[in-house]
Amino acid sequence: MTWLSTSNSTDHTEVWLQSASDQERLRQDLEWLYEPRSAFRVFIICLLIICGGELFQSPTTAMSDAATLQILGRDELDKYGAQRAWGPLGWASWCVLSYCS
Repeated sequence: MTWLSTSNSTDHTEVWLQSASDQERLRQDLEWLYEPRSAFRVFIICLLIICGGELFQSPTTAMSDAATLQILGRDELDKYGAQRAWGPLGWASWCVLSYCS
């Protein structure tokens, strides 16, 4: 007897695969995962999604630096380093808080 658990956001299902035919049917349903052509297709889709996300995300650092310098103005440019120092501290504190929760 083999146990299979599947869950999604709306429903939690536990299935006991009691016979070899159930296991064989499950193997056939998931067979596409192990075909090289399907795996390559999934890889290409993931690659395109990641590249698209990076394309839109990459200029945000430069844009936020430009906005910070513009807000500080010419008189307070010496405060730019202190302003930038809060970024890594914010990331570090968020990592610690998310790890602890």
